[in-house]
Amino acid sequence: MSVIYDGVGSDPSHVHTKDRFLEIMKSEFTHTDWKNMNPILKAIKCDFEDWALPDDFIFFRFEDWLRYSGATLKEEGL
Repeated sequence: MSVIYDGVGSDPSHVHTKDRFLEIMKSEFTHTDWKNMNPILKAIKCDFEDWALPDDFIFFRFEDWLRYSGATLKEEGL
């Protein structure tokens, strides 16, 4: 299984392993300095379903990151 993701922090190929994808999400979102971010950009990035972001990023599971980022799964051999 590969994760196809072309957003912030993506590798140039846009194809990632599950572990690499989660590493990118944690680096770019969970461990971001939200206090110094532009308020408009922060509002856009933190508007997702009923989550209280950015605080709830630490509770995201793999499936949540997929929905949040718009990434898709590609089964091997397809």
